[in-house]
Amino acid sequence: MKNKKMNITRKAIAVMAIVFILLGILSVVAFAETDPEAALKKTDELMFSFVRLIGVAVCIWGIVEIAKSIPSHDGGTRVIGFSTFGAGLLIVFAKEILTWIGVSL
Repeated sequence: MKNKKMNITRKAIAVMAIVFILLGILSVVAFAETDPEAALKKTDELMFSFVRLIGVAVCIWGIVEIAKSIPSHDGGTRVIGFSTFGAGLLIVFAKEILTWIGVSL
């Protein structure tokens, strides 16, 4: 019984040692950006890229809604499709709209 517990303990210690050794070997040194303003601009561009991607998905969903409403002659669904498509366009061009109204990024 005691021997079995010792084997399990040894195996656990060996696994933890291997994990720590691999963490030490595989760790990568990362250097900070020297210009904080450039880092903020990169973050800003990344954020607006994600927002634009969401806007494209909303536009596609609006087009799908419009396409589904055409054969059934459903006016309510068509209005929802067009408003979804318009909202998607607003999301896609959010950065340009903010620049146009004078919000500096």
